[in-house]
Amino acid sequence: MRKSTIILWAKILIGLIIAIGVLLGYYYYQKNKELPYTNKETIFKNQPKEKNNQEIKISQNALKQWACSASVSSSYGTPEEENWSEKKLIGEPDVTKYGDCENAWAPGEENKGEEWIELEYQTHVYATAVKIYQSYNPGAVTKLEVKDEKGEYHTIWTGDDETSGLGSLDITFPKINFKTNIIKITLDTKKIPGWNEIDAVELVGIP
Repeated sequence: MRKSTIILWAKILIGLIIAIGVLLGYYYYQKNKELPYTNKETIFKNQPKEKNNQEIKISQNALKQWACSASVSSSYGTPEEENWSEKKLIGEPDVTKYGDCENAWAPGEENKGEEWIELEYQTHVYATAVKIYQSYNPGAVTKLEVKDEKGEYHTIWTGDDETSGLGSLDITFPKINFKTNIIKITLDTKKIPGWNEIDAVELVGIP
């Protein structure tokens, strides 16, 4: 009697194990089958990746330009002499050491007050950044404007220029909604004593 009872319970236990195994197998089969279509977490994780790829593509399409012509309120040097003149604002930076250098532009007088430089670039772009490379007594820049295709100026930035040493003031902003190839930079030369010299200015934007 005891032996037959043990055999019965053994059969029941084996049946339960088989049934659980079948149910688990069916559950995992259905889960794996539906995963590519219904797993919201997977879809969510893919979204930032696609966004990042788009941002990288936009960044790679940005055009970086150096000025091809320049006009200024004043300059220490004449265009004929070139040294410290507006001609030194054209092209890439070429001052390699902090200090007074003829390869940079300098205003006609030191500590006079408001001065400005206007730079033209070869290609019209939807601007996103401007980098002002300063080589001597930096920190006098107070305003950045861009000129639209109708000839109107738009103020993009005003503030404190915290550039130090041989460095650049990097002004970044959301892409403007019109194309430009002309920018205007205003300085307050009373703000930083001495000759405030600028080596070059880079315009960054989407063509």
